[in-house]
Amino acid sequence: MSEIHGALRRNILGMNAASIRKSDWIHIFFRSFYIQAAWNYPRMLALGFANSMAQIINRICRTKEERVDFLLRHLEFFNAHPYFASFVLGAAIHVEDGRRNDKSERVRKIKNGLCGPLGSLGDQFFWNGLRPLAGIVGAVIALRGSLWGPIVFLAVYNLPHLWVRYWGLRRGFELGPRVFSELVRPLYKKSIRSIRVLGAIAVGFFLSVECVSSFQVSISYLVLFLLFIIYYWVALKRRVSLFFVIPVALIIGFITAYIRCSL
Repeated sequence: MSEIHGALRRNILGMNAASIRKSDWIHIFFRSFYIQAAWNYPRMLALGFANSMAQIINRICRTKEERVDFLLRHLEFFNAHPYFASFVLGAAIHVEDGRRNDKSERVRKIKNGLCGPLGSLGDQFFWNGLRPLAGIVGAVIALRGSLWGPIVFLAVYNLPHLWVRYWGLRRGFELGPRVFSELVRPLYKKSIRSIRVLGAIAVGFFLSVECVSSFQVSISYLVLFLLFIIYYWVALKRRVSLFFVIPVALIIGFITAYIRCSL
């Protein structure tokens, strides 16, 4: 009798408490790389999100009906930056790992609430900040005749990218529905500001290196370099997009170099 009672107890606990393994986290991490693989207009990242969550479906669900409900709630509309989407993945796993019955509503609130903030945060940090910075650093090294240029570009860009995917899963799972509090931390705003400043410095360094290597250093070039620094400082203060700032700086640099060579 005691053996039957013990078996029943283990079965009930197994049904109510998910046993998500370390191997599941590894698979979810790598599945998140394909979150845009089936991107579509009606539901955006929903299919990729559901594919990432499908790794734990057998840990969470015991019946066919539960599996259907699981997939349906994770196939609902979702759109965010593909890297920062890991915060929502972690929070959704936290909800699924619980014993509450209102999982669909809780997952829906997390998704709807984080779509905008995560999209904006990711676009500013990666598309407007880190990608231009990594490109400039890689270009400077490549133009010096080194094959390390592409490698450095990939490293500068992908190390933060991989860290955000990992950190998002971890913090999302730790905080669950309280993941909103993570995104209002000053760390993220400071990181965006710092990456933009570094991008401006990298462009200034690139232009100065090209000037020094192509021409003799003179007072006029030093003045031009200082004007570029002032230009970047003013642009950053006025929150001008780097997609405008960098091309204008490069065009001015090319025109100046052309005029100098023609004299």
